[in-house]
Amino acid sequence: MGLLDRLRAKETEVAPTQLKQDVSVIAQMVPFLELPISPMDDQLEVAGENYHVNDIKKLFRDLGRTISTRGTEIDDLRGVLVPEPWNEHDTNAVAVVIRGHHVGYLEREVAADYAPMLRELGSQQGRLLPLAARVWARADGGIVRARVTILVPDPSGTNPQPIGHLAVSSGTSRAAYLDQSRRPRLRGLTPQEWVPAIEAMKREGRYDEALTVLTWCMDAETDETRRNGWHHPAPWFFEHAAIIHRKQGHPDLEVRVIERLLSAWPPEANAGGDPDLEKRARYVIRLAKARELTARQIPPAIEPGATSPPDGMPRSASVVVLPRGSKLNVTGEEAYKKRLWGWLAGRHQWPVMVTLHAGFPARSSAAPRMIVRLFGEQIGQLTPSTTAQLRPIVEACEQRGLLPVCHAIVKGNELKVDVIIDVAKGSDLSQAWLEQNVLGRQRVQGDGISQDPGE
Repeated sequence: MGLLDRLRAKETEVAPTQLKQDVSVIAQMVPFLELPISPMDDQLEVAGENYHVNDIKKLFRDLGRTISTRGTEIDDLRGVLVPEPWNEHDTNAVAVVIRGHHVGYLEREVAADYAPMLRELGSQQGRLLPLAARVWARADGGIVRARVTILVPDPSGTNPQPIGHLAVSSGTSRAAYLDQSRRPRLRGLTPQEWVPAIEAMKREGRYDEALTVLTWCMDAETDETRRNGWHHPAPWFFEHAAIIHRKQGHPDLEVRVIERLLSAWPPEANAGGDPDLEKRARYVIRLAKARELTARQIPPAIEPGATSPPDGMPRSASVVVLPRGSKLNVTGEEAYKKRLWGWLAGRHQWPVMVTLHAGFPARSSAAPRMIVRLFGEQIGQLTPSTTAQLRPIVEACEQRGLLPVCHAIVKGNELKVDVIIDVAKGSDLSQAWLEQNVLGRQRVQGDGISQDPGE
């Protein structure tokens, strides 16, 4: 008998061992169910979390979060209420499932109010009721203590509507914004669903890949914040992009990311009831520290006659500026047109410095393509033939912990933006230049940032 058949049945006899299995089935189905949408009016405390600690620990692991001794909180989570008419202890039992993990139950008296509506919803529409959740957990010796708070519709007036029938109005809270069909997606995943993959990329040192996804997530969060009237975008994506930039020795790019977060999180937003005023203040302090670190960097190479570093020049002592030479087109920049046009800010042409990175083919039979980044964000790639010309010098730099940089021009309009790099090909570099700028330099240790000798 299938799960929905169980919900439709008037009388169901199920062995107790089947209980966990059925909830697990629901957990696997959650991402694929067409969830109904209702206003979130009731805030409830979940019961029995301590009997579901293993699921809660798995939830934290899936999201790449660590349960600390001081307590760790995750908010803005999506879940569903699952009726259990077969539960031998209480036929009105309602399980709380978050991102596929069974984390507890509604209190018995509360479940009695919800169970009839949930069973009717399952039998008539084959659907589950969504919820928004916040999960807190703390490691206490060998014991994990947890607390789960959820937002759910009021059972007395609940009339769930199918997806597409309820428009999301301005001022919708993030917790109530659960219609996943409306959310932006990259390769089929929403920003929150990318979190485990981003954490895996970081653990494996695939920082360029992580930054590419994080850039998209920051764009999506910023756009949704503006469109839905949220207090601020989810800081997680900005914070981890900033961490990667610092690991790579680019505090100036860390500054840009934090500035972007704070610009989308104005102080006046807190007047509307934003509970995260203290959290925003921490990012303001972090921005000040990042700016201080940036100011202490050894100035990068500046061309004769220039009074300041050109736009895009990383503030790191590990930079190698490649000589000018051939003008070569960057490909794939159309995927980053929105970002490039925003940077152009109405200018037709903009001289910048870009960084070059050894890329990996999308499939084993494909030729490698070198990645081009501006302000630490990918803006395109080079053709296989150009990659073959520049690969030796780029790899020689990377082996020594050096960052290869070259001159470029960004030009165009709102419809079409081109990126053209100006760089000498590998065979055009003199041996003397190589010895002085690359081969003769010691390998840069750690983050590749030189500190003020007076420190």
